[in-house]
Amino acid sequence: MISTEQAIQFLSINSISKEGNEEIVNFLIPLYEELGAKVVQQQVYHSVSGFSKRQFNLIGILGDDLVDTKTSKGLLLLSHVDTPSAGNLSDWDQLNSKPWAPKKEGGKFIGLGVANAKLDFLCKLMACRQFREKKLSQPIYLVATCAGEAPIQGAKYLTQSNVLNPKYALVGHPSNLGLINRHKGKLVARIQISFLSVDRDTQSYNSRITIKTKGRGALVSTPDLGRCAITQLLKLLRALKENDIRMKLFSINGGGDFNRVADSSSVSIVIMDSQLDDFRRQFREYVTNNPDEYFEPSFGSTGSEGIRLFPREVLESLFEIENLVKRHNEELSKEKNSEFSPDVSTCAINQIEHDQNMINITLYFSLLPEVWASDMRKKIETQLQKETMEIAQAYSKLSIRYRTLVSSPPLSTDENSTFVKTLLACLDRSGIESKVMSGSASTEASFFSDQGIATVAFGAGMEANNSHAPNEQVEDSQLDAATRFYSQVIDSFCLRGI
Repeated sequence: MISTEQAIQFLSINSISKEGNEEIVNFLIPLYEELGAKVVQQQVYHSVSGFSKRQFNLIGILGDDLVDTKTSKGLLLLSHVDTPSAGNLSDWDQLNSKPWAPKKEGGKFIGLGVANAKLDFLCKLMACRQFREKKLSQPIYLVATCAGEAPIQGAKYLTQSNVLNPKYALVGHPSNLGLINRHKGKLVARIQISFLSVDRDTQSYNSRITIKTKGRGALVSTPDLGRCAITQLLKLLRALKENDIRMKLFSINGGGDFNRVADSSSVSIVIMDSQLDDFRRQFREYVTNNPDEYFEPSFGSTGSEGIRLFPREVLESLFEIENLVKRHNEELSKEKNSEFSPDVSTCAINQIEHDQNMINITLYFSLLPEVWASDMRKKIETQLQKETMEIAQAYSKLSIRYRTLVSSPPLSTDENSTFVKTLLACLDRSGIESKVMSGSASTEASFFSDQGIATVAFGAGMEANNSHAPNEQVEDSQLDAATRFYSQVIDSFCLRGI
């Protein structure tokens, strides 16, 4: 079983996606060697801006490692060991605003990545230890991947490298100890707005205001469980504009993680000095009427600073993109499937990034399997390209472009397959309720399922209101149960060779 000391040490190692995972891989290599595993450290090369190049998959092979493209054999036990950023530190009140300082309290581990999915990987590692001296009939592939919380997707890189060719795969994801054999697919798109900034108007627009807003993080595939700070900010800007507050933007940012509802955002604007009192009045009225939304304004003057302002059309185009998202959600809501929560496909703005004369808006589509399987996904991409062009044509001072960042299919593994039936028996022998379920979040499992590998996502801990949320936690008893389950799975597929 996982020791408290080892778990705390492992969780304390920074493995935020953008900062790379080299340190955590170096921590794991000696543990792999203790298993007697053949160790392969695979650097994952990428060109995604803003992310460290020090991204690695760590592969440990126990048993016969003969691999060819024609013969699939063995069991893959995989978890990503990176995490999103912590988000709003003040929300981590159970850790005194220090999510990087995990603890065990009341039979639970609390900290960034405890459920998704760092401790799940340790469960797999502990289970493999029990088979160090055993003669395996099928190999075990123990893999810690990078950038599962980023567009880089280390698991996808692994599948494309042909280093492994497993017959079965278990992928770590908080499922409350249920077997996830189906989950939604994801489509991540980016709309880029380019423009020429102009010097500030020194004669009239001299009041400088920065507004920060705070939401609540959650998996972006379950946007209803979070509170999007970007949506709140755009809603406020709309209200100010509708009340004749004339403003010009010079900075806007929101979100910061690939798979999470944006929990913070900010905008910097200038307004006319003559409207400052009107702004204060309108802002107070808006906050009074929207008590569940959090805003923090700060005021100043532009002085003699050289501020470069966005063209007026930028704000209008952001409103158009928000309208685009609303239209897609209305269309997607027509197809429902009660096996999933939410029971519809969703679209959300989860990032806005301003960099000099450019703004990138990231849209995250979480799509039901039946929507993905139909022509709807392709229609969505075609429609997004068309809508982007229409917005661009309406605002001649802007260059607006669309591109797809990530396209990841749904997971689908037959509930009546030998693999799933054997896993259910392993759950039963481990003292865990046998259950097969559908999941909302897209996981790395889909990359293997898409290649015809029988794959299931599984892990300790709750997904809803926990994964990618503050005070992330998992019960120690569930980690012990997961370790027992992985041991039973190895015994069934790799020792007895089912």
